[in-house]
Amino acid sequence: PGDGGKVAFMQASAERLPLEDASSDLIFMSMMLHHLDDRAQAARECRRVLRGGGCIFIRNTTRESIYPHTRFFPGFQAIVDSQLPSHDEVVALFEGLGLRMRASEVVAIRSAGSWGNFADKIALRADSFIVRLPMAEFEDGMSALRAHASRDDGSDPVVEQVTFFVFGD
Repeated sequence: PGDGGKVAFMQASAERLPLEDASSDLIFMSMMLHHLDDRAQAARECRRVLRGGGCIFIRNTTRESIYPHTRFFPGFQAIVDSQLPSHDEVVALFEGLGLRMRASEVVAIRSAGSWGNFADKIALRADSFIVRLPMAEFEDGMSALRAHASRDDGSDPVVEQVTFFVFGD
């Protein structure tokens, strides 16, 4: 930050960034909005450290995203709805700080090469929302997902929708 075009990567609490005011040209956040204790505070911190002309780039799913999990795990969408902001809430959060949305695009991201690969990935319970499902629902969902995967010819990848936001002044 502020050192002649060099890039510095930092991992820190978004609610309390260890940076000087107006010291960063770019802030990048990926798939982390649901991990924040205080989204509004994190947004204020981003605004505080963003240099004039800089950008905040957010890659995240929203409540409106279409997840391939939903048809196999009935409780999945309720967890998403309770943990993720909507697209409009993300926009309002940053525009409320005087930033303007420069871009917003929903992109289909390849999650797995096949339904079998997707089932193997989900079986790890590493997904922030899947891990919150009760074990019985997870096991029932995995059975349904594996049954679906066994009928799949593997010709189409499994995709998830991710929204890319860009905010600046």
